[in-house]
Amino acid sequence: MQTLAQTAQFWDKIEHDRPKQFWDLPVVQKYRNRLVSGNEHTGALQWFAETYCREPVRRGLSLGCGSGAQERTALALGIAQCMVGLDIAPGRLAKATQLAQGLPIEYEKQNINALQLKENTYDFALCKTILHHITKLEHVLSELKKGLKPGSLLYVDEYIGPARFQFPEKVLRIGDQVLGEIPPPLRRLRHDTYSIKSVISRIHPETVIAADPSEAIRSDEIQTLLKKNFTVVAERSTGGSLLFRLLDGIAHNFIPDDAEHNHILKVLCTFEENIIRKHMLPDIFKVYVLKNDK
Repeated sequence: MQTLAQTAQFWDKIEHDRPKQFWDLPVVQKYRNRLVSGNEHTGALQWFAETYCREPVRRGLSLGCGSGAQERTALALGIAQCMVGLDIAPGRLAKATQLAQGLPIEYEKQNINALQLKENTYDFALCKTILHHITKLEHVLSELKKGLKPGSLLYVDEYIGPARFQFPEKVLRIGDQVLGEIPPPLRRLRHDTYSIKSVISRIHPETVIAADPSEAIRSDEIQTLLKKNFTVVAERSTGGSLLFRLLDGIAHNFIPDDAEHNHILKVLCTFEENIIRKHMLPDIFKVYVLKNDK
């Protein structure tokens, strides 16, 4: 119970005081969009809607809904007529409820690890960056399979890299080489502006657990278990194999309207894309479209 309360408290706090990450940068967002949809202006969920949703399904489910952005987007894109959102953080659920006033969205506080769904209830489900927080993956995926109607689709947008962010030394050292090419003013650390980031340090598992006990707890098992329970319709990389750790703590330095900053980011994105394509680094973020073949 203490662990669950700590996780809920962490996500309530981070909603109001979230550090800027690589995925928040507009240049990186366009790069990630292109990797999934082929168009830098078409996001992953929009690509899913345009490719697989000819007309809205009746009822959709969102696990780890947070403040509700995904459910509102799913309605706006015509993916579903109504949505149900589940999350453990009461503060985020309160905000989601407030933002969803007048919309056909229901919210419920629930520990996703203890998920219980009625059989054949949902026509669609989405999991955006929630599965890497799940301890009981087998149970949750089994419940999703039960709760989804036969032939329905599951959309997953996830971190599928090493558990607790314990990246191989090779990944960190490649990052160090690239980091040294970034101008020092863009390497000032967010929480210590007098310090310049010079190496990509390994994050100790204890540090990850202290912040959020659920963080990346079984992330390296997600792909295998998804494919065991569902049929893969589409699988797309969303980058981040280099940028995730490279820009950690320094992404806030890149000003979206600064041409030089954006040029540097574009070079970094191109470099990352090439080394992933050459299998020098593994994919650690992916979007899946899966079918529930019961």
